[in-house]
Amino acid sequence: MNNPPEQEYPRIRWMFFCIVFYALPILLICFAYGKIFQEREKREKQEIEDILERVLISLSNTSDTRDPTIGFLQPILKSLSRKILESHISPERAKPYLQELDKLFPGLFEFTILDGNGNAISELSPTQVPRSLLKKFFFDLDPYIKGDQEQLTANWPLYSNFLGPLQLPVRLTHSKINLAFSGERHAFVYFSPPTKNGMVIVRLNRLPNWDLLPIIYRLKKFASYKISGKVGVFLIENGKPPPLMKLSAHVENLDSILAQLETSPNGALHFPDLSWYQTQVSPTHRLVAVASPRRNLLLDARERLILVGILLSLFGICSIFTWKIICW
Repeated sequence: MNNPPEQEYPRIRWMFFCIVFYALPILLICFAYGKIFQEREKREKQEIEDILERVLISLSNTSDTRDPTIGFLQPILKSLSRKILESHISPERAKPYLQELDKLFPGLFEFTILDGNGNAISELSPTQVPRSLLKKFFFDLDPYIKGDQEQLTANWPLYSNFLGPLQLPVRLTHSKINLAFSGERHAFVYFSPPTKNGMVIVRLNRLPNWDLLPIIYRLKKFASYKISGKVGVFLIENGKPPPLMKLSAHVENLDSILAQLETSPNGALHFPDLSWYQTQVSPTHRLVAVASPRRNLLLDARERLILVGILLSLFGICSIFTWKIICW
């Protein structure tokens, strides 16, 4: 049964009044706040991407494009030589330096430390090279560096046994890592110039992870620092990650996340509790960084629901109040 016009028109007026003065403003408020939330979320994602990108760049950056590992290790060995030779060599003072490098790079170095008379110091020199040959090299190298190459060149067939056949007297350079042998064992050699306090000789093995040594070293150092307390970095080899660094959130479906990350256009993925970023460091390895955003996106979604609930409640209260005024 149809209502009489005098009852229908107030309802229509009430409906139009609520739409114009309540519903439309509420929709505009929701739209404006939606834009604000979107911009805030976009800005948050970009900030966390920038942080993770800077972290990965700092970890993977190298200064020597010819061989990044040589460019990375050379200053370390120069610093070692300077520390050991800055005064009279003491095994008690020098041994901790050698042990620290052995701990950081297991199986990489073979150290030989000579005193100011060219004698190998037994506690610091587990080498199989004849000590008389090392002493001869010590005294032949000093005039060679000063321009007199005759003696060292004459004895070169002896020295090439431990300096390597890939070395030549005309190209012999101190304080640099030089290619020595074509194989993995003793592939490189480094020696400081002889001084009154002695000399440092280091033979280096080409380890299977040679190209990744700078990154592995920086990862170890990075693990002792905290960036906002919630950044983790790990190295993936052939798609098999090591155990994930502990973060504030539990990570599920890690394999699925890493597969998505590999195909992501910008190398980044964002989830409510964690953001991911990666960079390729070799044909078979990639660095992945993960961090908790400063603002939890789940909290943002909860704020939206609360806002919508408040506005709907306000709409209901105002509509009922207006109904009483117009229709009663």
